[in-house]
Amino acid sequence: MAKEYVAMRYKNNAHAAFSVDWYIGKRCNFDCSYCVDYLHDNISKHPPYEKLITLVDLLYNRYGANIHWSITGGEPTIIPWFHDVAQYIYEKPAGAREISITTNGSRTTEYFRKLFRYLHNITLSMHFEHI
Repeated sequence: MAKEYVAMRYKNNAHAAFSVDWYIGKRCNFDCSYCVDYLHDNISKHPPYEKLITLVDLLYNRYGANIHWSITGGEPTIIPWFHDVAQYIYEKPAGAREISITTNGSRTTEYFRKLFRYLHNITLSMHFEHI
């Protein structure tokens, strides 16, 4: 019998998937008054592609494809290689149980159209200060 972790016990987690809430980077292109400084800025370096892929591989090697990925930041979509990382997660053998992102929606419609091929959900975080 496989070990059971707290992240697998959510009420609506019928597949006992491992849940990963990934703050993928601190950099953000907005400066909302309500967002705390330790979660975002516009100066932090983007996380290196290789480190992101290493983390994905570590989690897949440990938990397999039965993972719910929830990716946020800062703003994940301003990472130049974010699309490649989402595609990498999605195309791993057996795929991912679910991949979702939270974004401020500042990228173009075409960007999100291409990215959505590799996601199951996009949560748009409305920022009234920037509308």
